[in-house]
Amino acid sequence: FVSTLGGEVLTYSQTGLKLHFLQPSSTYPQPDHLDRQESKKGCVVFLHGGGFLGGAPSQFYPYAKAVSHHYGIPTACCEVSCLLTHPRSKVPFESVEDARRCVNYLKEKADDLGLDREKIVLAGASSGGHTAAMAALGAEEPGLGLAGLLLFNPVLDLQFRE
Repeated sequence: FVSTLGGEVLTYSQTGLKLHFLQPSSTYPQPDHLDRQESKKGCVVFLHGGGFLGGAPSQFYPYAKAVSHHYGIPTACCEVSCLLTHPRSKVPFESVEDARRCVNYLKEKADDLGLDREKIVLAGASSGGHTAAMAALGAEEPGLGLAGLLLFNPVLDLQFRE
């Protein structure tokens, strides 16, 4: 990720989960509709799918690159717990908490990363879509204050309880 896209890998949880953060390159042209005076940008946070069994942040590298390039918006590809990489985790519940931790980490580091904490969009595919939706709904805790959700073919269980 670092060598191919020029991003950086940050650890966002005490269990060592990572997020792959990509700032728009200064060489990318800014679209006309973006305010050039705006110093802080929103961020699209992508959650990988994989049926809660596997998956990796790299699933969304092409999307992260496209969003950063075409819209001048920072992106983050967030690693969440799944059975193959975290066999003792209680998935999907811990995956949802991981997503919340990732967004909260970005909000806490917003000033350092040049982000507008009020303009974070959470995106996910398949089980990542479910994770994003459940993290946004925040059954146990208050919502994340997201600017939006982008769900690609999500697996949705709106009852979501043990």
